[in-house]
Amino acid sequence: MEAKFLDNFTKAFEYELPNNLESLEQYVQFIVPKVQPWSSSLQNDRMYLNKRWKELRDTDTYHETVLHIFMPSGEYMVVIDGDISKGAWRFIPENNTFIIDYGGKSQFFDLAFLNNDFFILQKHGDQARKGKQKFYVYATEALLNRKKLDWRSAMEELYNLYRESSDFSRWVGILIIVIVVLVVYSLT
Repeated sequence: MEAKFLDNFTKAFEYELPNNLESLEQYVQFIVPKVQPWSSSLQNDRMYLNKRWKELRDTDTYHETVLHIFMPSGEYMVVIDGDISKGAWRFIPENNTFIIDYGGKSQFFDLAFLNNDFFILQKHGDQARKGKQKFYVYATEALLNRKKLDWRSAMEELYNLYRESSDFSRWVGILIIVIVVLVVYSLT
């Protein structure tokens, strides 16, 4: 009984990503709720303006380098292997929402996560039902280049926010286990 309790208790403090995550969307759906407390608001525009956000994709056939740059003037640039296309962006503060005008259409996005290194937008609506992309995941080009990260390694890096913040909980859990073990042994 005690061994099963300890096994279940210690599982609560495991911080590895599940092995069954295969796509970028699955990683995002698993990780974002865990790191949400460390997300900034779109109102904190210094977090995303004038940065070179590199688009992360999980397809092996996509080899272009795609950067997204949001300028303070509302200009939006998409840079694909050095070729620039322009659009516009605007922010709706009441909903923490982004509208991006690009390629002849406007798209409505909710913020999923934002910090100094990651910017994740969720396209509004039931994109999965339509077989379309739900999350648009960006990481700073500086982070990806400095650490030489592919999309999976970038997701590990994002998950590290949760792991590192959970270290305190881990130590508290270990302390509780030690106290329980000491109490159990002192009673026998």
